[in-house]
Amino acid sequence: MTLKEVSTLLNLSIYQTRLFLKEASLQKIGINNSREIVYDTNVINNLRDILEKRYKDNCLNKYTPKELITLGCTGHDRAILKSEPTSLFDRYRTFTGVSYFYDKLEVNAYLASKSCGSELLSLLQIMELVGFKTLQQLQHALNDCNIKEVKRGYSSFKYYKESDIKFFIDLVKKRYSFNKANRLSTQQMQELGFKTNDRIVFQKVKAEPIDRINEYAEAGGLAFYDKTEVERKLKFKKFLNHTICEKDAKEHLGYKNTEKFKKMIQEYGITLTSNGKYEINYYDKSNIDSLKNIIDKNYEHNLETKITSGQIKALGYSRKLIRKLTPIHTRPIDNVYKFANAVIFYDKEQFLDLKKQYRDLAETNNVLTEYYTSKQLMELLNIPNNINRYMDKFRISPIKIPLSRQNYWHKEEVDDFVKRRNDLYNYYDSNYYLISDVEYLLGCSISKFYSICSDFNIPITAEELPIEVKFNKFTKSHLGFPKDKIDNIFAKINDKQRQSTTNHQTINVLESSNDTQHNSNTTSEIKSSLQVLGHLDDEKIVQILEEIANYSTPSINDKIKTIISEKDLIIQLDYSKKQFDENNEHFRILKLEYGNLNYYLLEDCSNLLKKLCEEQNNLLGLNYTHVEAIAKVPSTVLYKNREKVQIPPHLRFGRLKKLKYVYPKKVIDIYLKSLEFSDLIERYKNELEYNTLPDKIFLKVVKELDLNFLDLVKETETAWHNFASKKLLSSNGNIKTIKKLFVRFIKITELLQSKLISKEIMDMTSNEINFVFLNNKVPSTYKEVLYSFFNHLLLRFSNCKYLVSELNNPYVEKNERLANSKHNKKIYSINEFLTLLDYVKDIQRHKDNALSEYKKKPMCETKGNYESIWLYVMLHLNNGWRSTDFIEKIPRIPLSIPVQDYKSFENYNLTLEESTKIIWELTSNLMNVYHNKNGKRAFFFISEDMIVPVANAIVLCELKAQLINSKRNNLIDLGNSNELNTSMHDKFFKTFPINNFKFKSLMANSTFITFVNSILKQKTNRNPLEITKFIRNHDSLDTTNRYVHVNEEHLNKISKQLFDKGYFGYTYDYLKQIVIGESQNNSMENNEKNLLATVFGDIYKIENLSIMLNAIEEQKKPLYEFVKSLSQEQQREVLDLINMNQLPAKESFWQCILGDCLYLDRKCNSCPFAIPHFYVLTKTVHNLNNLIPKLEQIQNISYKGERVRLANLLYKNLSLISTAKKQFGENVLSSFLGKDYSDFLNNIRSLDSISENLIIGGN
Repeated sequence: MTLKEVSTLLNLSIYQTRLFLKEASLQKIGINNSREIVYDTNVINNLRDILEKRYKDNCLNKYTPKELITLGCTGHDRAILKSEPTSLFDRYRTFTGVSYFYDKLEVNAYLASKSCGSELLSLLQIMELVGFKTLQQLQHALNDCNIKEVKRGYSSFKYYKESDIKFFIDLVKKRYSFNKANRLSTQQMQELGFKTNDRIVFQKVKAEPIDRINEYAEAGGLAFYDKTEVERKLKFKKFLNHTICEKDAKEHLGYKNTEKFKKMIQEYGITLTSNGKYEINYYDKSNIDSLKNIIDKNYEHNLETKITSGQIKALGYSRKLIRKLTPIHTRPIDNVYKFANAVIFYDKEQFLDLKKQYRDLAETNNVLTEYYTSKQLMELLNIPNNINRYMDKFRISPIKIPLSRQNYWHKEEVDDFVKRRNDLYNYYDSNYYLISDVEYLLGCSISKFYSICSDFNIPITAEELPIEVKFNKFTKSHLGFPKDKIDNIFAKINDKQRQSTTNHQTINVLESSNDTQHNSNTTSEIKSSLQVLGHLDDEKIVQILEEIANYSTPSINDKIKTIISEKDLIIQLDYSKKQFDENNEHFRILKLEYGNLNYYLLEDCSNLLKKLCEEQNNLLGLNYTHVEAIAKVPSTVLYKNREKVQIPPHLRFGRLKKLKYVYPKKVIDIYLKSLEFSDLIERYKNELEYNTLPDKIFLKVVKELDLNFLDLVKETETAWHNFASKKLLSSNGNIKTIKKLFVRFIKITELLQSKLISKEIMDMTSNEINFVFLNNKVPSTYKEVLYSFFNHLLLRFSNCKYLVSELNNPYVEKNERLANSKHNKKIYSINEFLTLLDYVKDIQRHKDNALSEYKKKPMCETKGNYESIWLYVMLHLNNGWRSTDFIEKIPRIPLSIPVQDYKSFENYNLTLEESTKIIWELTSNLMNVYHNKNGKRAFFFISEDMIVPVANAIVLCELKAQLINSKRNNLIDLGNSNELNTSMHDKFFKTFPINNFKFKSLMANSTFITFVNSILKQKTNRNPLEITKFIRNHDSLDTTNRYVHVNEEHLNKISKQLFDKGYFGYTYDYLKQIVIGESQNNSMENNEKNLLATVFGDIYKIENLSIMLNAIEEQKKPLYEFVKSLSQEQQREVLDLINMNQLPAKESFWQCILGDCLYLDRKCNSCPFAIPHFYVLTKTVHNLNNLIPKLEQIQNISYKGERVRLANLLYKNLSLISTAKKQFGENVLSSFLGKDYSDFLNNIRSLDSISENLIIGGN
């Protein structure tokens, strides 16, 4: 039995089970396959029996402290009674948390000794006379009614006078009767159908302790409601059953447009039944139902007789047809249900009449299934072009179908023709030779064939091929030879040749048939050539001459023994004729020319073929073919490889027949080895994330890669391993930095191993070290590490022959390089920046390009990334982030629009509201993001002009990630390299107006920061360096110390892209209105009044409303006085500084109009001079979530000051939320709150006792 099973059996936690087993000294008996400890089942059962027996004894003989309290014993009584501590085995089942027991006999005897007279009543006796459920409720009621207890002797039990109790009981019964007659409890209100939100409008009375009897005893937060008020409300609800509000009436009648609904109401003279409460319009339900009948009849009539342009288009007809119809303007009664948005109707009968004129088109669509198009016919007949001319030869003509521009061919006629054609083709293919077939069988040209037949007086029959069969094999042929006749001719030629059995006859036959040929050897010349070889006797030579005279293809004569024709040799070599002629002179084999044909000794040809195969095998032993290479490495790597080997022409046969190049195995194997190296490094890099000993992993990799130094340099190896391990362990960088350092040390180890052969570093001179390790070919980062290592060796070994002062110092080179780069650092010109801005804002262009990429190459099969490039470039124009920060920090977000995929998004245009919601959703996920390089907080924003373009790009990126089922959390996907490479850049900037424009991340960052710096200086005439460092949180002023003048024409346009305007609130709005010159229209007072009414109750029930509004106005006075004391130029400057984030307050994400805080003891959310940023909402929502649980228990807080503080805190946070809603919209707030905004307000309204504790004033 495992530990878990023991725990279940004993009904104990794992921890308690371990304690019980240890107390019982039970040992494990083994470990199972799941590596779990196992105990003896019998022993465990015995332990359970012991515990159960112990538990039953305790139940019978012991009292717990809790049970004593239930019996009425006070602390004084428990002090008199003796207690004994429990042991571990006592704390079982219901006694788990019991520390002490009391003996039952002793306690019962003690209680029996405490008798009382009839003039006094105990709590238990009183409980029997009244309907309280618990002693605690009774005690509260007695105390509330000021009924004093009476002490008797040493007894600690509570007793009360019988006369007092009679008065108390009468009071309780009268109160109960009053409650039954005049009040309703919360439970009764629920039974009547009043939910929490419905009960808010009623005045409620909190129950007192004396009320909690009988059916009112078990309610927790009991409250009473006035029965008369509830009855009035019920009458009103009954009234509502016969009426209908304006909103419901509009939906009931099928209207979407309120104005058209009201026109209908006026037209039919339907009057308001009552304004109801909260100025809601109500109508008599019977009148609305009557109107609905009229509207429905009209709607059914419209369905039968009218049609809209949208319906016509859905049927597949164009605007051209719609223009021919007579438009009918809709009336308010028509704009319901499907026709809610209709403006124009068309007569359906007129449409159907016009549709008949287009019926031929529909008939065409049906008829087309009986015809082939010209394209289909060309594919069917394998005719590349001029199908009309071809078919005309067979007297098959196309037909013209009305409203169609192309020709059609009747299927039956074509199918019959195809059958005849195929049958004819098969006949000629089976029974006729082509000229090429005859030449192949004879082994000579067709003219030679005609000459031989003429010499032997053999007639030749050739037929012209019919045009029907001129496809596939017969495409370019005109003549065909009957196979049976050609076979007879070959037989006759062979018979003639066999008659010439002697050498003399053979010579006569050959010479007689070659009188007209030129450049041919005679038989004697061939004989002389064979005799020169020296190893052939006369009999063998005569045999060769005979075979030459009688040589034919193997199909006619299979007994070739000594020679082979050139044509057959070409076939054996798998050469083309051209290839054979080009390489023939290199073969060095004897050629015997006779009758314009060439022959070779079979022995020579066998040796040649063997030699060629050996050469080819040697070549393949050192190289891969293209197919083999592609199977091992990507094609891009293969094509970039310049070390490919050209195949010699004479070896292009067999596997190498159609190839020009092979690829060295050595080069490819080195590449594969480097891949294995990279994979190994990558695997151990990932291990660094959860391993705290990078030095151990470093040594492990060195061993696995076999990077061992030679025996002559073992001291250097040991010193280097110690140095690298120490550096890795002492690094304070993040995991990314440690990974870079880890890879760098591996590469340097590889470098040291390859360079150090016979000499320790300590024995090398300064010049040798400079030449080997500190030269220009070694990366600068490696040289910096090596330079530190050489310093380390100098301190450790006294026998070093080099001097540090004579070594090339890489840090000096680095400082010079950085100085030059800072001095020459480039930025984009104003024209380039503005042109780039206009280019990326062209939504339709970039959306179409992204969708086009998707259509050409489905995203699941390609690395299409146009949408990521678009988003990547746009984010650079509003934020000074580094490239890696954009790629790694921008997260994916759920889409809140009704779009499922690319196809549905193609015709979907994002509204400004939808775009804003997407941007704020992304922004809310980037509030706690930090830069990779320096770990400082990153600030993110999108300018107003860029909201819609960026939102479109975000949607496209998310749809792409969903399409390929990406496991990445990042929104931007620039492939494995995670950078904007050349091909991506050229693809995106293909149509950019400025030629040779190059987008670079660092250059865009420099431009952004320079423009921020310059505009701040121009608009405020201040030094902005200290503040603008927040853009990327630079540690040094030099990073942002650049300036460029921006003219007035471009100043505002560029400012809109660079500065975040996510500020809101009454102070910000007031400042803008003062600067712009608009009046406030009492917006503050209205806003506060609405907030108080909406959240804290009906404004007519808040007695101190005017006091509260005056207090709020009083708080704002210092703000009004300060702003009005400024000149117009100063007011404008303050607004500009706020918009440019240049007046940071003491708290994060707040700006302060004063610049320097004058109220150090006041929080920003209580200060009229403070202006909140959008980011503040995160903290506000967090504060509300912590505050609401406390407010739910506010009635239990006895100290009024604390209740007031909590209510005021709620008001301040809600005030901030309500102003944010005005600026950013309800949807954005809902996403922050994690619930619908209206549901959130309902939760706030349901809180008890808030309005009565609200006191606005003071600080």
